[in-house]
Amino acid sequence: MSLYTADKVISKLANVIMRDGKKSLAHRIIDEAFWILKREHNVSDPAAYTLEAIEMVRPVVELAPHRVGGRSLQVPRPLSPQRSMSLAIRFLRDAVRGGRKERGAQRRLAAELVDIHRQEGVTMRRRTELHKLAEGNKAYAHL
Repeated sequence: MSLYTADKVISKLANVIMRDGKKSLAHRIIDEAFWILKREHNVSDPAAYTLEAIEMVRPVVELAPHRVGGRSLQVPRPLSPQRSMSLAIRFLRDAVRGGRKERGAQRRLAAELVDIHRQEGVTMRRRTELHKLAEGNKAYAHL
């Protein structure tokens, strides 16, 4: 049984990373990132390491626009576990696609996963910013 069929989160990561229907390329990027984690960062179980990282960047709230008196307010609302997981994976994808300077998607993915475990990186910063905005707008939570 393949890692991609055994673990739903890794499978979802592959589907989100995929472009133009090239799933085998997405699988290769993830496999090579796992290999880099094992070889260069001494991670014994890259799949579990990745799942931990995704769990760490899952947002708890999001901001939804709500029209009040001709203006739009950003109202914080709690996230379902599924939506939270989807956002975390998309944050990771966006960081890998454009937020890092390393050469090669697999190197960017591996470096971002390591940074997440260090409480750094583009993905972690994005989650923190979202939570700060939600905290700042909590006065509108009753809407």
